[in-house]
Amino acid sequence: ALNQRGDDSEITDIVKATDILDTVQLHVKTLGADAALDFDSICQNAIFGDATTLVKAQALGLGAIQTTLFGSDDTYGKATAPYFERFAGVNNTGTNSNDFTTFNALSRAQAKFTRAEHLRCLTQLRANDVHAPNGETYPVIVPPEVVFDIRQDETLVDAMTQRDTSKLYRYEMFELDGGSFIESTYPWQELNTYGTYDVTGGNFGLIYLGDEAYGTVKLSNNVAGGDPTAPKMVILDTADKSDPYNQRVVIAWKCLYGSILILTSDSSDVPRACTLRVKSSFQ
Repeated sequence: ALNQRGDDSEITDIVKATDILDTVQLHVKTLGADAALDFDSICQNAIFGDATTLVKAQALGLGAIQTTLFGSDDTYGKATAPYFERFAGVNNTGTNSNDFTTFNALSRAQAKFTRAEHLRCLTQLRANDVHAPNGETYPVIVPPEVVFDIRQDETLVDAMTQRDTSKLYRYEMFELDGGSFIESTYPWQELNTYGTYDVTGGNFGLIYLGDEAYGTVKLSNNVAGGDPTAPKMVILDTADKSDPYNQRVVIAWKCLYGSILILTSDSSDVPRACTLRVKSSFQ
């Protein structure tokens, strides 16, 4: 289901008259960044979140009850690789709620990112014929707190020392075993409740993306053949009955969008993404 989402900001004529910056453009830029982060959150919520009831789905910004990787257990994939939701430091048992409880009780050191966990996720996708989007590397969405641990991996450091020294010392993004890490400062986080987003939580979610993981609509505003749900920025900067002296400029964005994990009734169909929950030694 699609939800209409948006936000607004108000600027007074006093601010416009005394500010040395272009306040309108500054607010437009900030609202645009907020809109992008909001869209990111909806996508990741549709992958990690517990959307098994309408109340829980709406708390995640989703329009209706829907299937995510939450509680997927061993539902999908071949018998030798059925786990698309994984937990660092834990061997999947087939009941993800129990695996989360075990993972949640582990220390940071016990549940941090390791090369072995990384390889498990990549192997999970490859074993189920989920190919890399570009045919070469799988994008891995990862927060800075986890990058802190990844960049201390001995194998990675050794490889960079021999080959990609510039990426090691300039803090550029990098690849490991066919996974290309993409840093996100707005990751999935949980505290103690499985499938519930909590910005204070120390359980971080990584997303390994395969081909066809995402689909998008054509973005176009108010033109023939365009999509009426495309993002739109509105700037109200003229006098009207509610503001006859034109003392305020109101800037707003609005959009209709949703996100859903695509699965068909075909028994051979599998998710096009794999998740890994980890903790971080950063503090």
